[in-house]
Amino acid sequence: QMQFRRFIFFEKETLSENLEPETGAKPTCLTCQDTSIAVGDESGSITISSNKIHDKKNVAQFKAFQEKVDAVLISGRFLWAAGSEMGEKLSTFIKVWSLQSIYNLRNTSQLAPNLSIDTGTSHNSRTALTALACSMENEFLACGFADGHVLIYRSPTTESQTIVQYIKPTSSSPSGISGLFFGSGCLFICREESSFDPTKAEKVDDLEGISSIDLKAGLGAEPFLLDERGCAHGCATYNSSTNEIMVGRSDGVYFYSAEDRGGAVGIEGEKKAVGMLSGGYILIASIDSKNRRTAIDIYDIKNKFIAFHWQLPEGSSIASISCREGKANSNEEREKNLAYVLTNQGSLLLLKEKDITSKLELLYRKNLYPIAIMLANASDYDIGLIMEIYRMYGDHLYRKGDLENAVKQYISAIGYLEPSYVVQRYLDAQHISYLTLYLEALHSAGKASADHTTLLLNCYAKLKDDKKLDDFVKEGCRSDGKFVRFDVETALKVLKSAGYNDH
Repeated sequence: QMQFRRFIFFEKETLSENLEPETGAKPTCLTCQDTSIAVGDESGSITISSNKIHDKKNVAQFKAFQEKVDAVLISGRFLWAAGSEMGEKLSTFIKVWSLQSIYNLRNTSQLAPNLSIDTGTSHNSRTALTALACSMENEFLACGFADGHVLIYRSPTTESQTIVQYIKPTSSSPSGISGLFFGSGCLFICREESSFDPTKAEKVDDLEGISSIDLKAGLGAEPFLLDERGCAHGCATYNSSTNEIMVGRSDGVYFYSAEDRGGAVGIEGEKKAVGMLSGGYILIASIDSKNRRTAIDIYDIKNKFIAFHWQLPEGSSIASISCREGKANSNEEREKNLAYVLTNQGSLLLLKEKDITSKLELLYRKNLYPIAIMLANASDYDIGLIMEIYRMYGDHLYRKGDLENAVKQYISAIGYLEPSYVVQRYLDAQHISYLTLYLEALHSAGKASADHTTLLLNCYAKLKDDKKLDDFVKEGCRSDGKFVRFDVETALKVLKSAGYNDH
């Protein structure tokens, strides 16, 4: 179990205490992309907004299915949804609408889907649809069911869509599909985690927890087993920057590429949902072992801190989570991460990342300069401003009396910090060794003046460090082999005045 320092780098906003009066029925699922957010409900309607779901000016609502909406998904220019239609038999349909047609049509009650796919023609079962996924370019569509079957469609937005593959579970008692994710050239398939113990199994091959399919291999490619263990519904997510999925289980989070298992992090707790954000953040909703309430945490695993923590009210749990990764905009600045949280009581929450300036100010107040430097570097912060953080860190250490580590921070800021600012702090005779370190670094960086050379040679003389003095003058280099530039005439004058006539 890793230990994480806790901060507040995300803000929580309650968009709605209860969506049901606003949507007309209890919400069942949600999705977001860019500025759009869509919510499906038990009446079969979908409410979609180009801004915030409770902002009536930007909201459209339409009847999508006769029964409840099982899943919604925004992919590119399209809105996908899965739900049931009543007929001679209950059948799951997948429908698609263009976002433009939704926002342009004033009377959304007349809105017809661009396309409707009856999964019952290929999957003759009354089991519920439990997972829906679409590739980035809408080239493939995949749906998974509670009986463990998966359908993959090619060109799903056209009338000529075809089933590329119908994947049947190999287990005699298959687990339901808990998640589907399209990666680069592959499809990840996650199944519900079985209570079956693989260490006591007579037939381990019967387990199909996490697998992937190579879509480039063509029709009939067999799933490649990555792990016998699966995961609960909502406890897997895709990382587009690494082409991996992250899976949350009670003993930690695990990472998988299309070919192999990756790393793992020991974050314990009964997971209820996970999400991926940019900048190395991951969202985890889990049950607090002490009070049994649902807690939402946003972790920075690389830098080992929690960027957000909040516990839901007693009796409230997670119904659905949708994350929007903050991507670089036209100004090459990363947009803020967003996460929408829908609870079982109909509340809709927005977790919004704070800007880098607000994060750094919080860290300054706590004198956590190493974390501030790390965060600024990860955020592509202006180099001059990062050097200012080094200066602030050096000042903090200097005030504490840690002169050795303080000078190391000042050395890191060479080229951006005025040398006189540091030199004045270390002119006292008892600080001469630290002043020497700084002046040596200044010469190594080629930023020393004649006055700095004079001062360094005088330091060597007072320290009676003849070896360093010899190395500096005769060899013109330091032990690391870097050429040291200095004013020769100035050096000779100082040496003669100090009694080093042999040089």
